[in-house]
Amino acid sequence: MAINYKDINKRICDRTESWCWQTDRKISQEEVREIWQDKHRGISSKELIEKVNNELKGNKLISINEVDKNAQENLGFINSVRVGTLDNGKKVIIRCHPKGIKNGYFHVESLVAKELKNMGLPTYSTYCIHDLEDENDCAFQVIEKIEGIAVKNWLEAHPEDTMKLTYETGKMMRKMHALKVKGFGSFDNEKAKLGKLECLHNSLANFVNCGLKNNLETLVKYKTITQEQSAKILNLFSKDNPLLDCKQSVLIHNDFVDWNLLTDGNTITGILDLDECAGGAAVCDIASWSGMSSLERVEEFLKGYFEDEKPSQDFDRKLKLISFRWIISNMSLRNSRLEYMPDDKFLQSLIADGKEQMKFYMNYFNLGE
Repeated sequence: MAINYKDINKRICDRTESWCWQTDRKISQEEVREIWQDKHRGISSKELIEKVNNELKGNKLISINEVDKNAQENLGFINSVRVGTLDNGKKVIIRCHPKGIKNGYFHVESLVAKELKNMGLPTYSTYCIHDLEDENDCAFQVIEKIEGIAVKNWLEAHPEDTMKLTYETGKMMRKMHALKVKGFGSFDNEKAKLGKLECLHNSLANFVNCGLKNNLETLVKYKTITQEQSAKILNLFSKDNPLLDCKQSVLIHNDFVDWNLLTDGNTITGILDLDECAGGAAVCDIASWSGMSSLERVEEFLKGYFEDEKPSQDFDRKLKLISFRWIISNMSLRNSRLEYMPDDKFLQSLIADGKEQMKFYMNYFNLGE
């Protein structure tokens, strides 16, 4: 398909109605496939070195490793990640967006990382950001390379450390949530360019409802729920629900998973990939993490998170409500993808698991199966 870059870039950077950017970005699955089917395509190493050096202040980039699709830096799905070396010997990470596609969040990510680092948390410094100039260009961010092994890779080699590192993950998320922010939802990238960390919404309820109606319409379309159940779910997440009352928002990572964290085998040594970060209630982050983990790991994670403080009396109910919101989002994305990947067995299994989770939450909140 022919890509209308101007139109797509306008839509893709609009996060005003985004609960989860990958689910709620305003582009079709056909456009997603066209853009990300080969995220590593685009500018050559020679061209990229030249472009990076035009942006860098001080030390210059002298070499870039060839793309390694299996490297731990490329465990994510959005950017093509390259490792480079500066003339002072320091290693850097170059995160490149697909060619011709605007990145509307690099300035947010860099500012958030700066705030976290100022708090003493193990994340990166940013050397420079290059915003897209035209459809033959690529947007990129050059950041400090943090040493460590991705938790995912470590646990594959050392499964006996699973509970220890799960506990440490809970502790690290709690530390991150000490960063208070203004507003709820995705951050304003234009304000981040000016050093201001401000979100697009004024309440948790508004944030939680971002994209919800569209997500539910997708679930009705694919017969995961009925139209009547959709109406009940919308009512559950109404602004009058006291479980959605939150006076102070904190930074939430929204993708605090094993491939976005580094470890030395004992603790968490690096926090990466802030491209889904937002302002919200801490429980939003906990729900996101819990939805991709076993019950045993969730229990250990919560021990680490609440090491020094007990959860509130309504914590479990809040966790289930936000977990329900996450599975609605995930199921919307999975069903949409299945239309273009009908024979994908793994995706089919995720949808089957998701349907069981939907039934659980529907019953828990007395909405009927």
